[in-house]
Amino acid sequence: MLGERAEHSQPNRALLDAGALVAGGSDWPVSDSPNTLEGLQGLVTRADPLGRASGTLWPAQAITAEEALEVFTINAATAMGLGTETGSLTPGKSADFVVLARDAIAGPAEDIVRTPVVSTWFAGRRVHGN
Repeated sequence: MLGERAEHSQPNRALLDAGALVAGGSDWPVSDSPNTLEGLQGLVTRADPLGRASGTLWPAQAITAEEALEVFTINAATAMGLGTETGSLTPGKSADFVVLARDAIAGPAEDIVRTPVVSTWFAGRRVHGN
């Protein structure tokens, strides 16, 4: 999108407030990166998490870090029709999760993308890291 239309893209705050299911994804190569932490930070700060572009995109549409985490987990699973199988750490669901070096959501939003991933787990099996 170019010009004025881009200034009003991704109205995430308004969508959530209206009760819409907002789902995030790391659908690389459509996105610049498959790094979910970049997407989380972008939803919260409305700025390029890597500093490649200056400014913010419609800052009034920012959402909280907790909401952004739901967008990329349970909301994404629900949007794919998999909310009963994955998307949250609930007994009976697939144990798909990452272990981070720190609580990325509790700290400054500008630091989310710099949170190291210690390990990645799929269906209860470690597939990356220690």
